[in-house]
Amino acid sequence: LGLAAGIALSRPIARGSPQAEQTGSATAVSGSRSRHNLDNEPTWIAVEIVGRASAIYPIVYIIYIMDQSKQPEPRRATTGTRAYFSAIIAFWNAPLDQPDHALRACAAAIQMLEALDALRERWSEQGLPTIDVGIGINSGPMAVGNMGSDMRFDYTVMGDNVNLGSRLEGTNKEYGTRCIISEFTYAQVKGRVVARELGSVRVKGKKLPVVIFELRALGSPSPEQAKTIAAFEAGVADYRARRWDEAEARFREVLASWQDDGPSAHYLEDLEHKRLAPPPEGWDGVFEMKTK
Repeated sequence: LGLAAGIALSRPIARGSPQAEQTGSATAVSGSRSRHNLDNEPTWIAVEIVGRASAIYPIVYIIYIMDQSKQPEPRRATTGTRAYFSAIIAFWNAPLDQPDHALRACAAAIQMLEALDALRERWSEQGLPTIDVGIGINSGPMAVGNMGSDMRFDYTVMGDNVNLGSRLEGTNKEYGTRCIISEFTYAQVKGRVVARELGSVRVKGKKLPVVIFELRALGSPSPEQAKTIAAFEAGVADYRARRWDEAEARFREVLASWQDDGPSAHYLEDLEHKRLAPPPEGWDGVFEMKTK
């Protein structure tokens, strides 16, 4: 069971034309019912139920999770949300400027996880089945504006980087994590969140790899957390360098502190395969995602 989310960022500049146009690193978008001039980067988040959970918990449960994680401060405000049967999406920084949009997205993800943990405890006490979540966050150019026709349209976001956020959501299932952010998002929140590098992945449908990080909390890590994170990232470096024994020792060191650490278990399982069938020359240490 899982709940999935994807986040993406962009830099749009709207025009009066009813079509989208590419302008350097920015994506300019406008619909026939939308005229605005932006020089900012919206942040997008989608929350989706996956697996059998969609048959157990209807979308009202997910709306409730988001409602429970709300805070009254305007710094948490999002432009809009849309609910499907098994998904919710929302975005920040468009049409109003929100310079800390990436941090807002990370904060929203952490708050939803905290709210869900409280709900899971309550459901367990009531003898109800529980769900867990997977969240993907990415930053980059995308299209934003009124999408559709004169008869039916919606102010929303689209683009390749939105899709990458969704792919990162699915990557949680491989690593046993709950929230993954891309290197592009991490660059904007570094020093303001607790995160660790998980390595590099090549998501399905993409040729270029992306470095990914697990988002664990807001703020700074404790000394104990910092030590464990350093050990894990050293193991990832050993893995890339084909130092299998050293990598295994590092990941087992992490498991001694975090007994149920999914990423360490993921790497230990992959190390067994690498020892039996060593990768070819030129291997770049990138994990290939075969599914979405």
